[in-house]
Amino acid sequence: LFVLSTFTGFAQEDVSRSSVFTTMPHDSQAVSFTQDHFAIHADGVGDDSAALQAAIDQVSETTSYGVVFIPEGTYRLANTIHLWRGIRLIGYGEKRPVFLLGQNTPGFGEGQEKYLLKFCHKPTGTDSVSDAGNTSYASGMKNIDFKIESGNPGAIAVRYHIPQLCMLENMHFDIGEGKGGIKDIGSLIEQCSFEGGDRNSANLRWLAGYAPKLSIQLSAHRFHSHSTGRSDGDRLPFHRHGNGDHDYP
Repeated sequence: LFVLSTFTGFAQEDVSRSSVFTTMPHDSQAVSFTQDHFAIHADGVGDDSAALQAAIDQVSETTSYGVVFIPEGTYRLANTIHLWRGIRLIGYGEKRPVFLLGQNTPGFGEGQEKYLLKFCHKPTGTDSVSDAGNTSYASGMKNIDFKIESGNPGAIAVRYHIPQLCMLENMHFDIGEGKGGIKDIGSLIEQCSFEGGDRNSANLRWLAGYAPKLSIQLSAHRFHSHSTGRSDGDRLPFHRHGNGDHDYP
């Protein structure tokens, strides 16, 4: 877990904001977050929170782990999304999809610290939702942007309290007047840029956009993947145990 008070030591560069997947990659077991399968709007107006959570839950309840492909569009979120263990959200299209917090969304006001998306341990029985624990591996997001509009001073895009082998990659966080981009920073963050955010917050455990563009290169978190047998510090190998039927890394 990183506790950040400054950005000294991190590489700052002009991070590309281009989509890294212009078409949907092939994965025979992935869930496709489209209007053919879910009641979504993707127009930045209608609330897509329930539909996105349903897509994530579908993966958890059918294959336990896997991918939800998110096509280009603007997905307005009015409630926190819970991302369970082993599930990855991957965007595609000519432009990256955007998760949007609209203006003055209830619950995200002053003194109401709240997340758009939270890496979580899925509860069982009477347990409540909790932070990802030491067995919550391989969750992640790639090629999806966040945008927080005005009137949401308590908003934080992502709670990233996780163990190893999780990732955030190829993302832009437009925090605006919100509180922060990522809170509780751990594991892999690559090719992410940040702008906006609360510069005066007393809590130093989150990452806001103190520079117009900031590439986070956490070289200390390079890892060896036992599933693929390779070392790779540039991207997380999204490999399924027992199933190689996909065409993305």
